[in-house]
Amino acid sequence: MSKKVYIKKLNNIPAKIVVTPKDRDTKVIYYFYHFKESINRKIDIYLRSKDTHVELKGAILAKNKENINLSVNIHHIVGNNNCRVHIKTFLCDQSKFNFEGSIFIEKNAHLADSYLQQDNLVQSRGVVCNTSPQLEIRANDVKASHGATVKTFDEQDLYYLMSRGIALSESKQFIAQGFLSEVYGKNTDKVLKYFDIESFI
Repeated sequence: MSKKVYIKKLNNIPAKIVVTPKDRDTKVIYYFYHFKESINRKIDIYLRSKDTHVELKGAILAKNKENINLSVNIHHIVGNNNCRVHIKTFLCDQSKFNFEGSIFIEKNAHLADSYLQQDNLVQSRGVVCNTSPQLEIRANDVKASHGATVKTFDEQDLYYLMSRGIALSESKQFIAQGFLSEVYGKNTDKVLKYFDIESFI
């Protein structure tokens, strides 16, 4: 299977990601990053071919009173393909994050395999975070799952780092970086260089 990998700002990700029969036996991966401004984005992923694989993975940093609205919808028009969406945020100050994510599997899309995960690390009590993943399945013999988490800095993790002489702010920076880097895998260094995580702590 051939692979196409793209690394882009969130506002440069196509509004419609479409794989067609000409993309058969192809893995298409979009990694995105976003920070320092409010944004409203809707992204639809259409799988119109068998034997294709699509991934959308990225991280969002928000602070001050930035307002982030993001909607991601996965559409399995045919089956025997798979899609993976994983989005993480690091939210500070009085920022707001609203996420709506959906997996739609059409009635003839048998053997479709879809996964949608959205995770949030919240630093401040003033943050507002709403996340809503949904499923709509019309076919048999499919795999579809979704999940969402919201958490704060773990006191035990902070204690462990600080007991080894690492300052509180630097400890939080390490934890936030590790949290966000999970979505990028081997491309972590290529993407995290765009983030100034220190300025968010």
